[in-house]
Amino acid sequence: MQQTPRQYHLPESGQKIASKANRDGVAERLPEPAGPKSMAGNLALSGHYAPLLRALQRAVLNTATQHDANTLSLLRTVPGLGEILRLVLPYASHAMERFPRVHDFVSYCRLVKCAKAAAGKRYGPSGPTIGTAYLQWAFSAAAVLFLRNPPAGQPSLAR
Repeated sequence: MQQTPRQYHLPESGQKIASKANRDGVAERLPEPAGPKSMAGNLALSGHYAPLLRALQRAVLNTATQHDANTLSLLRTVPGLGEILRLVLPYASHAMERFPRVHDFVSYCRLVKCAKAAAGKRYGPSGPTIGTAYLQWAFSAAAVLFLRNPPAGQPSLAR
């Protein structure tokens, strides 16, 4: 829903549609006849699913805290990480002991490109789908959120 006004090349409202207070007039801004009806339907569904998703998120967080409270408390110290990213990182990584080197873990996260080379010639990337896409998404999102967080990420961004 947040992306829909951009698809119609409308200026951003600067407000998150996830908040009920910011939803007034969003559907009416869309120019096409089907646009406002589609957006109104999405907003209605969002209002219906929001309490269900909050309850599910609470249950998952309670269960995760019981499994590995130490790791989750350490991830709370990373600026910009939300609750979902704090859950994705440890659960998609599984047991870190299975990676003998940091390089192996980074490769498993799809954060580096594997090179196919023989006799000094490069033949392009190798194995672009080896590893897990969830970790690639999680680390990419965490990096963007960290750089967006003004006090913590700005020195890294300037460098």
